[in-house]
Parts: sequence; structure tokens; C-alpha cells
Amino acid sequence: MDGALTEGVFAAALGAIPDAVMVTDPDEVILWVNAAFTAMSGFPADEAIGATPQLLHAGVQDRATYEGMWPTIVAGGAWRGEFVNRHRSGQLYTVIQTITPVLDEDGTVTHYVAIHTDVTLQHRTAAERDFHAQLVAVAGNAIIATDLTGRVTFWNRAAEHLYGWSSDEACGRNILELNVNPDATEHAERVLTQLREGVSWSGEFEVRHRDGTRFPALVTNAPYLDAAGELAGIIGVSVDITDLRDAQARAQQRASQQTAVAELGRRALTDLDLEQTCKDVIDVVASELDVPLVKILELTPDRDELLLKAGVGWQDGLVGRVTVANDRRSQAGFTLLQDRAVIVEDLTTETRFRGPQLLDDHGVVAGMSTPIRGRDGDYGILAVHTTRPRPFTDDEAVFLDTVAGVIGAAVARDRTEQQLRVALDELVRSDEIRVAFLRATSHELRTPLTSIVGFAELLHERGDRLDTDGRRVLLERLTANTSRLARLIHDLLDVDRLTAGLMIANLETHDLARLVHRVIADQQLTDRRLELDLEPVTARVDPPKFERVVANLVANAARHTPPTGTIKVSLERQPTATLLVVEDDGPGIDPAYLAAIFEPFVQGPDQQRSPQPGTGLGLTLARELVELHHGTLTAANRPSGGARFEVRLVDTGSADDELSTA
Repeated sequence: MDGALTEGVFAAALGAIPDAVMVTDPDEVILWVNAAFTAMSGFPADEAIGATPQLLHAGVQDRATYEGMWPTIVAGGAWRGEFVNRHRSGQLYTVIQTITPVLDEDGTVTHYVAIHTDVTLQHRTAAERDFHAQLVAVAGNAIIATDLTGRVTFWNRAAEHLYGWSSDEACGRNILELNVNPDATEHAERVLTQLREGVSWSGEFEVRHRDGTRFPALVTNAPYLDAAGELAGIIGVSVDITDLRDAQARAQQRASQQTAVAELGRRALTDLDLEQTCKDVIDVVASELDVPLVKILELTPDRDELLLKAGVGWQDGLVGRVTVANDRRSQAGFTLLQDRAVIVEDLTTETRFRGPQLLDDHGVVAGMSTPIRGRDGDYGILAVHTTRPRPFTDDEAVFLDTVAGVIGAAVARDRTEQQLRVALDELVRSDEIRVAFLRATSHELRTPLTSIVGFAELLHERGDRLDTDGRRVLLERLTANTSRLARLIHDLLDVDRLTAGLMIANLETHDLARLVHRVIADQQLTDRRLELDLEPVTARVDPPKFERVVANLVANAARHTPPTGTIKVSLERQPTATLLVVEDDGPGIDPAYLAAIFEPFVQGPDQQRSPQPGTGLGLTLARELVELHHGTLTAANRPSGGARFEVRLVDTGSADDELSTA
């Protein structure tokens, strides 16, 4: 009775425990299971009893577990280990299994009692915890945990990379010693105080690397609680925002540069002063690119060099004076062959071209240069330079190219306006010539024509009543006016032919002294003194045409020389030319007309007020005829008063040789 009671109590006790209990005979046949076994495995007692533990077999246990378990329990020892079982539904679960053999008085195993404790949830929680720990450890952002005093308790890999301290070095040290700049310690202390009060903090912070370098970071700090809900420490996440700051700075720079280009473009289109536009460009480029040296180079007319047209940072006296070479080995020449800015990172190691002495003298190390082009081709170069290494960006190169385009547009506009001004001046000049032509020819044509008509009518109406002398006088006057009219028409036609390039010079060797004497003899200079200083000079000329040159110059001198005045004519041989000079002591040439005195129909005020002003073609013909001889005709005022006209014929070297062999 007592034994049965004891066995019943024992069975009740086993049935009441929360862990699964399974009793088998020595052959592993299940004899008894408790209710917890059914709840844990899903197998009711009637299915389990009579079966073996194989019904729980999941097939994932390793052989070593069995090899360690069986020898122990067969020998009568207890065994404890982890098993993965299969639930009746097929799901797997993990248990801690304790197997205890029951021995009789002889030490023989009569039963095995197995107790299973389900640890599936604990394993899952541990796995999740490990996963989260690994996730934090490998996170791309720096994650740091400290206690409430600031002592580091966790330091992930990203924190190691960001701040340069290993986890072993960082843990146990105060966070303020590791990554806070000394000048930001006070601010960091205020943040820690806020966190200790349970209030999170987030913002930008300039932090410090182990090597002392500083960089901006976005830091988010939050307090965390322990299992009891008490403040336990602080978790902080740091993100390096250097690239973000740089991107923001580049965006702001691009916006600023675009605004600057737009303003320069507006000025280039509205400001008529190209020099001021260039100065504005220099100032804007220097400011936007933060460079000490900026220059605009302008191609010289022969395109062999470029002039330092404008700039900032250069030594005094160089702008507007110094030039650089333009050839394929020069930096300028190389730049003009490109379609975009040329970037130089280090001029001392540059192999594409050689830098000019101008840059060496100013200690230039790096820079950019880009061609300035307009509708009619290259104008020059826009360049920036620094005296220290600097890696210019593609955005900065695009900005320089764009500004060069603005200069090119301004140059094109300026040249167009110059052409328009020239065209307008030519129109005004043409109108002046037309008015002068009408004024001159109206008098020069009307006077002889009136005389011719009058004399012809007189001869027609009264010719039979005139005696021989009377008719001869009328015929002489008629002939003189006809000749005057013919000369005017002849001069007009000759000017037209000369300016159109239709007249040629039939050159021959001629004694110019005799030619001048012959021309002067035909002039009526009886009321004026004449001084001749004629060397025996020969030259290759077209005699009739050169006679007209001499005659026109002498006639012009006579027209402006007062009675009893002096006209001087000299002829001399120079080493490389023959010089004919005609001077008078008249009033001289009005300075306002000096530059245009050889233009057709141009007359000074004194001639315009003259009763017989002339046509204004004499000097035009003289100049055109001299140029036909490949010479030059110039006019000037004499210091002592009067005008001086100088004909210079370039010596071909053959005239005297021909004369000496004749």
C-alpha cells in the first residue's frame, strides 16, 4: 500500500512538472509520458506509448551527439545535451535533454527517464540578439554606446574607420577624449547633460579623427533604458557629411557662377565699353574661382604673339605691354588649338607645352586657360593661375569656357559696332563728297559752259559784223573755256579710273630735273618768287603722268601763296629713294582737313570762300598718280608757316644704271 502510494505520488509529481517527461525501457520503448510531453511534442500519450523516441527524430542531429550520449547512459551515467526534435506538425524545436538511467540492485538498467526543456524561444531570442549585434557591428554608420558618464561601452567597425580608433582602444575611454574637438568640449558637455536628462539630441558637429584632422558629421544621440526602465547609457550614430558639404558648396558655387555669367552676359550686350567689360570679367573670375592671377590675352595682328590685354595680380607695368609667344610648343598656342579649357595641375611637370616666362616670373604652379572666340575667329585667351597646387574641377573649367564665350560675344559686338561706325563715317563722308562735288562742279561746269554758250551765241548773232580781231578774241575765249571744261571732265574720269585700278604707268628712265623745269615753265608764276633746288636725278616714271603730279602740286602751291610770296621746289637723291618737295609760305593747311586733304573734292575753308574754289581733285589725282608709281605723297604744315608736300619714289636701282650706259 505504501509502495503503491509512493509510486502514485511519484507519477503525479512527474506529471505536474512543466518540462516534458518520457520513461522508456532499456530497449527505448516508451512506457510513459506526462502531459507536458504531449503539449511540447504534439504526440498524445496513446500514440507515444509503445513507440520509441525515434518518433521525435528530426534528422539534423550530428553523429557525435549520439556517440557521446549512448556510452554514458548504458554505463549507468546521466547525460545532458541539446537536441533538435520534430513536432507532430513537422515543425522543429530545440530542447535541453537530460537522460537518467534507473538501475536495479544489481546495477542493471531497468528504465531511462528523459526530461526535455524547450529552449526554442531562448535560441530564437539569442539569434536575434546576435543578428542585431552583427548588424550594428557592420552598419555603415558609426554607432557608439556609452554609459551616462560618457565612458565608451560599444564601438562598431564604422566608428573605427571614421575616427581611427579600434574598438579595443576606444572602449573604456571617455568619448570626449576620442572624437570631440577641444574647442567644442563645452558644447559637447551641454549635449551630454541633455542626454542624461533623457532628451535626445541631433545636429551637425565638427568632430576629430585620431590623426587630428577635423571634419563635419551629422550626429544623433539618444538615451537608452535598462530592463527596469532606468536610464542606462547613450547610443550615438555619426555620419561623415564632408561629401554632402562639398556637394552643397559646389551647388552654391555653380549657382553663383551661373548668376555671374548671366550678369556678365547682360553687361556684354548693353555696355558699349569693351575695356570695361574685360575689367568686369577679370574681377568676377578672380572672385568666383578664388585665384590670385587672371589674364586676358589678345592676338596681335600678325598672330605671332598675344598681348596681355587685361588682368589682375600681375607686376606693375606689364598689362598692355608684355607679350607671350603663339606657337605649337607654347601654352598659348596649345590652348588656341583646343575647344575647351586646358587644366594644368603642375606647370613644372607639364609635358604638353612649355609655360611662358611671364608665369615663371610670378611663381605660377597651376591654372586653366581657354580660347576666346568670336564669329570671325580667335580673339585671344582667358586664363587663371595659382601659385600653389590646386586641382581645378570640370565645373570650374565649364565656368571659364562660358565666361570666355561672353567675352567673345562682347568682342564680336564691339567689332560690329566699329564696322557700323566706319560704315556710318563713310556714308557721312560720301555725303560730304557729294555736296563738295556738287558745289565744285556746279561752279566749274557752269562757268565755262555759260561762257561757251555766251560766246557761241555772240558769234552766231553778230559774227558777220565783227572784224577779224573781234572774232579771234571770241574764238580764243571760247577755246579756253572749252579746254577748261575738258580738263575738268578729264580729271573726273582719271580719278575714277585710278581708284578703280584701270590706269597703268608706262615707266621709263627719265631726267626728273628737266621734267620739273619743263612743267614749271608752263606755269604762270610771274607774281610769285620761285626757288628751285634740283639735283640731277633720274628715275623710272611715266613722264606725262608724273608731269601732272608736279603741275598739280605747283598749281596748288601757287593758289595758296600770296602775291610776292615764295614757292620752293627741291629734288634730291637719297640712298633708297628720290624725294620731290614743293613748299609754299601761304596760310598752311587747316588741321581739321589735314588728314583728308587728298580725298576727292576736299577743300579748306579758304578755298570754299574763294571766288574760284576749284574742284578739289588736283591733290587727289596727284596722290593716285604717285601711288601708281609705287610712291607716297604726304602733306604737312611747315614750322615757319605754309604747307609742305613731299613725293617719295622708291629707288629700284636701275634708273642711274640705264642713264650711265646711254
